[in-house]
Amino acid sequence: ELIDIIHGPKCKSRKFIPTRKFPTIILRDLIHTFFRQNGSNHNDIKPENLGYVVAKDNLPKGQFIDHGSANTYGISEPKDAKVSSFPGTILFFSPNKTPKKEMDPNAILFDSDEEKMNQFDEIKEAQQLQTLKTTSKGALPNFKNGGADNFWSFAVFIQECIDGKNPAIDYGLEKEDVFRCIHTKNFFESFLKSKAYQNFYKKDPDFIVVEEFLKFGFDKDPEVREKKRSEICNRDGNWSASQYKVDKE
Repeated sequence: ELIDIIHGPKCKSRKFIPTRKFPTIILRDLIHTFFRQNGSNHNDIKPENLGYVVAKDNLPKGQFIDHGSANTYGISEPKDAKVSSFPGTILFFSPNKTPKKEMDPNAILFDSDEEKMNQFDEIKEAQQLQTLKTTSKGALPNFKNGGADNFWSFAVFIQECIDGKNPAIDYGLEKEDVFRCIHTKNFFESFLKSKAYQNFYKKDPDFIVVEEFLKFGFDKDPEVREKKRSEICNRDGNWSASQYKVDKE
């Protein structure tokens, strides 16, 4: 709802370019919620599964919902697993959870075919997006206990807040387009070159920690993501990731 309020109801389109800044204070608070509420174990992270509630002190507090895929005990996938034990959403699959067999290496990338880009059908696009936003059981197994994979998913979440749209749809809305995008596009480098970053965040000192989160969250190597996630969690020694916490005032 916040994404739609800030960017407008048509922000989900691939051709949308944000003209308003999603407040850094909210981005930081969302990331703090990710660490404070065990987002590393959620496994079905997406905007629909996180909202704000009014806490006892009458201040808004981020709250994860729909814990149906949560890895409650932090266990690893079975060694012989072919697919993940934890259903997730295609648009938020990390590269190591994304099937490669559905990728066509000879396909024309969607964003390089201008004619195709200009012939999209808004109604069909909305229907395809809705399908891609539905929880799927087709993910490959998590890396270890899934912490690194949820780190990636929440980086996508934050990117969607900033851009109004999910970065995984940049090559198109068919599953193979999404999978190819996740595997081949450098989400972080593309963000640094974007108008949103240049216009709203490049000179924002409070955005530095968010930028760090995106840089490592979008690393395609799950070992790197897991190492950085653990480092952030333990930076102040008590799992609060305090550099993301915002002043209540």
